[in-house]
Amino acid sequence: MDRTQFQPSTQKLGLKQVCRYHQATVATPRRTYHESIAYLRSAQILGADESSPMPKQTPQPEDDEPLGLSFFRTRLAKASRIDLSNLSLPRTFFGRSEIRDVSFRNTDLSESNLYPVS
Repeated sequence: MDRTQFQPSTQKLGLKQVCRYHQATVATPRRTYHESIAYLRSAQILGADESSPMPKQTPQPEDDEPLGLSFFRTRLAKASRIDLSNLSLPRTFFGRSEIRDVSFRNTDLSESNLYPVS
C-alpha cells in the first residue's frame, strides 16, 4: 500500500502552516444555555418577556407548562439563512413548526423533541 495516499497533500507543511490549518478546523465553542437564550432574544427569535427554564426531562406534547424553550406552530424560515450554530439548546420542544434553511451546526439539541405535523 502506498503511504502517500494518506497524506493531505504532496507538499510538506511547516509548523506554522499546520497550526493555522488546525485553528481553522477546530470547532467554535458552544454558548452556554443562558448565553444561547440571550442570543435568541437578540435575534428576535425569542421574545424579551418569554421565560425559558430548562425542563427536567425531554419535553412531550402532553406536558404541562412550562415546556422550557419551545417552538410551537412557529416558522423558522427566511429568505436569508438563519444561523443557530454553536448554541446549547438541550430539551427544546419543536412542535408543528416549519424549520427551513436553519443551521444548527455544533448546536446541542440533546433530549430535544421534534414533534411531527399530523
